[in-house]
Amino acid sequence: MIRHVPDGWTFLSPKEQHDITSCEDIPEPDRLRILFAMYTGLRQSEHWCLLLADVKLDDATGPHVIVRYGAPGRATKSNKVRRVPLIPEAVTVMRDWMALLPGYAPDSPFKLAFPTPRGCRRDRGKIYGFHKLLEKAGITRPVRWHDLRHTCASSLAAGWWGRAWRLEEVRDLLGHSSVEVTERYAHLASSVIQTAANATRGLAPAQLRSKRDPRGSKPAETRRKAKPSGAVGQWFESTGAPQQSS
Repeated sequence: MIRHVPDGWTFLSPKEQHDITSCEDIPEPDRLRILFAMYTGLRQSEHWCLLLADVKLDDATGPHVIVRYGAPGRATKSNKVRRVPLIPEAVTVMRDWMALLPGYAPDSPFKLAFPTPRGCRRDRGKIYGFHKLLEKAGITRPVRWHDLRHTCASSLAAGWWGRAWRLEEVRDLLGHSSVEVTERYAHLASSVIQTAANATRGLAPAQLRSKRDPRGSKPAETRRKAKPSGAVGQWFESTGAPQQSS
């Protein structure tokens, strides 16, 4: 599996994702923070600025988060407020995090969803021991925090988490300005199409030959000789003359 692409970004393979999920050596708060980023595809700045009030796990329209800020008091990169639906794994991760949060950050004056233990806003660009945490899961190759966003998009486009998403759907989830930006994941979507094609046999030769008459498209047992109609048909019946098929 090719995990590095020409412009330098990468993504975690399904095995690496599993290694992080199942690694008991990664402290649970850190593991949940990593998994939330991976399952939502939020930019790091959006993740750090997410408000607790904008986490909607039991909303009637479906579980989601509202992404309002890309920096304290500043809009996101696209200058739009974005509704990000949560896949079931993201919901599970967020529920586990919410259960930990009161003990993890008892004092949280900014009402952030992912504050530091002291309740402060996390610093933009700071990865909080991310590489050492990956090493605990056996991942020693270069992986950036932003590659968690690429992992989300790649996994959705490749169908590793279930149904393969169309690039337009991935674009809307990530908040890309156009589908051209999302096309970096097209090679993974193409692999899904190729896999589907390889697994699609078409009609077997026996099915094509079964009950077919080489003279036409109707099954052989249903073919009947056509009988002349009208006055000609009545003449054949009255004389008993043999009918010739055309």
